[in-house]
Amino acid sequence: MLKLNTLSGFGSGGVGVAAITGNGYWGGGYLVASRTAGTDKLTFATDTTAAATDASLTVVRSAVGSVSDASTNGYFVGGYSGPWAATADKLVFATDTTAAATDADLTTPTSTPAGVSDGSTNGYVAGGSSGANVVIAEKLVFATDTMSLEASANLSEARQGLSGCSDGTGGNGYFAGGHSGAVSATADKLVYATDTTAAATDADLSQARSVVTGISDGSVKGYFGGGYTGPYVATTDGITFSTDTTAAVTDANLSGVKGTTGGASQGSTNGYWGGGYSGARLDIMDKLVYSTETTAAQTSANLSVAKWDTSALSSVAV
Repeated sequence: MLKLNTLSGFGSGGVGVAAITGNGYWGGGYLVASRTAGTDKLTFATDTTAAATDASLTVVRSAVGSVSDASTNGYFVGGYSGPWAATADKLVFATDTTAAATDADLTTPTSTPAGVSDGSTNGYVAGGSSGANVVIAEKLVFATDTMSLEASANLSEARQGLSGCSDGTGGNGYFAGGHSGAVSATADKLVYATDTTAAATDADLSQARSVVTGISDGSVKGYFGGGYTGPYVATTDGITFSTDTTAAVTDANLSGVKGTTGGASQGSTNGYWGGGYSGARLDIMDKLVYSTETTAAQTSANLSVAKWDTSALSSVAV
């Protein structure tokens, strides 16, 4: 399928590619010997990353979940800090500042939950671990910063180490992969209008794996990259939103085998996978060009420190 960049007029009747805007944020994670609250900011326009001290999490933790309203605020929720955490932190994109948002705390302390968002009204986190695999879904109302259980959105299978992506304005989110006692290929589809989740078997991953990471172009296709099957893998699967079908996309494979990366998207143009683990902690940033479905390392965007079990979100995409 041909995918065109958004165009905008400029000059005297000329047409050019719209400027790349927005930022990605990689929050929390696990360093060589300890967890971190540190957050890195990737400037999409320049493909450069640097530590963003004021955006650091309020509690040191790894394996957090993340959702974004794609314009104003992002949220890092849950994670693991020794015990499991319920903490929700709110990142204000305009100021790159993070503060605790206690009304958005998870109802159940949970690590490795997956997050999706409709991009304007609500975000959802589902699955993870609270000492056992979790099936529950929780709903964050952006207007009030309040989190509550949403039983109709529960996963079809309790699992941790799964990931999510959203079709943007299309009305659906997808949760895929994870570990349910064994590595899983299961894909679930969440319909935002009804807050209901069900298995979408045609969207199952091509390879069962946990600690996979999802990103999305926001309209046509989402991608689940890397993960763990026994060894770590570089496999990337693409889910076509119009048909709810998933297939391997070889040219989009990660630059190396790894899992527990953080993923964020710059709208319809590029997606990024950063950090992770391949037997050692990584600072590597991979960039997926959506129009060509090709992935390559983007060294100028490498994280400021190698870490795994990190989570990411975008100020301009879900």
